[in-house]
Amino acid sequence: MAVRLDEVRLMLERARQAVAEGNSEEVASDLDEALAMLDDDPLLTPKQAADLIGIELELIVLGWCHQGKLRCTGEGRDRLVPRSEAAWIRDSAEAERIRRSDAVHDATAMLGLDRPMTQEEMDALSESRRGLTLPWNVAKRPDVG
Repeated sequence: MAVRLDEVRLMLERARQAVAEGNSEEVASDLDEALAMLDDDPLLTPKQAADLIGIELELIVLGWCHQGKLRCTGEGRDRLVPRSEAAWIRDSAEAERIRRSDAVHDATAMLGLDRPMTQEEMDALSESRRGLTLPWNVAKRPDVG
């Protein structure tokens, strides 16, 4: 697999910016990543690639392989992703949107229950929300229907 020079250039530019900001950890990380790309390009499982990209679902990585957005080896769930490919797509707008969606999903998952509300819980919620029409009471509103 050929190394994408534009990707190495981007990492070196990020390292330069991190130097200007005084962030030595980020400098070291970016330089290590650029150097690793110049070595043999290691192959990652879809889960490892998802972790590197910062997304939760390896199925998204498999979808990108299937769509041709990532150059991958193998077929189906046995695909492997060159590290440089995962690093390249990590900085894409599409990956950023998925990371944001994952974050919203994680934040809202804590708000709900893992089961439907009981009638007792719905009654308690109704009592606490006097004057408001709750979604399960919409049909009872006189101005509807």
